[in-house]
Amino acid sequence: MRVLHLVPGSPFGGAQRLVVDLAVKQREQSIDASILLLSTGPRLREFAEEKGVPAQTVREGPSRFPDTYRLVRKADADILHLHIPPPWLAFALPRKPTLVHLHVRPVLSVHGSSVRRQLDALGERLTLSRADYAIAISHWVKDAWRTAYPQTKARFKVVYNGVNLPPVPTREAVEQPFTISAACRLSDRKGIEEFIEFATVVKGQLPDAEFRIAGDGPLREVYEQAARDAGLGDAIVFEGFVSDMPSFWAKANAAAFTSPFEPFGLRLIEPITHLRPVLAYKNGTGSDEVIAQCRGIISAPYGDPETLATEAVRLASDRKRSKQIASEGLEDVTERFSVDAMSASLQAVYDRMVLE
Repeated sequence: MRVLHLVPGSPFGGAQRLVVDLAVKQREQSIDASILLLSTGPRLREFAEEKGVPAQTVREGPSRFPDTYRLVRKADADILHLHIPPPWLAFALPRKPTLVHLHVRPVLSVHGSSVRRQLDALGERLTLSRADYAIAISHWVKDAWRTAYPQTKARFKVVYNGVNLPPVPTREAVEQPFTISAACRLSDRKGIEEFIEFATVVKGQLPDAEFRIAGDGPLREVYEQAARDAGLGDAIVFEGFVSDMPSFWAKANAAAFTSPFEPFGLRLIEPITHLRPVLAYKNGTGSDEVIAQCRGIISAPYGDPETLATEAVRLASDRKRSKQIASEGLEDVTERFSVDAMSASLQAVYDRMVLE
């Protein structure tokens, strides 16, 4: 079976990494998976090729429609698997069995209904109209799309995102100081302001506590200044883009998830694969589904840094409990949120599509 994954090349975020991880797993399982980047993204292409996944890039500009059509036809895939498709993509694809992966909410539920957003919504509607299946990464995402496009004939299925399980567990963190870390793109609505607020409260109760953030983005300088304004000084370190995540998590005792909004929450489960418990806000979005199904996560209501900080102090004072929480969480991630589990669910959908 040949599967062509189509995905924007930038930004290089969680969805893009997920596509590569999935393609790697599929190739291990004798599926001929490849990637077509719908916009320039050198980091993603290099990442894919380092992992042994063939990747090509559509030329940007006036030629992108015919170029996309030509490259898709040349790939001769049995299934087109679309990820975060741009609005124009529906007009540039040959007729093939198609699956659209819903990583985010519909555009009009996120942005206002300007002319541009109405055109984007038209693209979403057309993409759904030609899809055989729509794969949502959480029930919350599925419900948002079914509400936005009630007339679509695409069949919806929820398949949770998956993470790779490290072959060698991350080593135990040093005993002191207690370090809480996070990893995400430094852009709007990723919960960095809330992380800084949470860190300030923790620092008041654990004066020696330290904090680390992996990731880069357009608001990095803004957040660094906000941390200084909060009086955190050298206690918080912005490490920028980190390629060696096992080493990053080896320096942490716990992770924090403080986002106000998350369709799923890879950031919730990745630390657990490195045996780090997660302190998380329940925010009423898709990430709550992950929190409910993973024992490695300790939660508090969104915007309640005092309760979350209290839980952090408990972890710092009881390392045995912390290890137990992380170990139980790893069992749940392995069962429900691994790349293996995600790939198996998608394989069942692929098989039905080919037979129909």
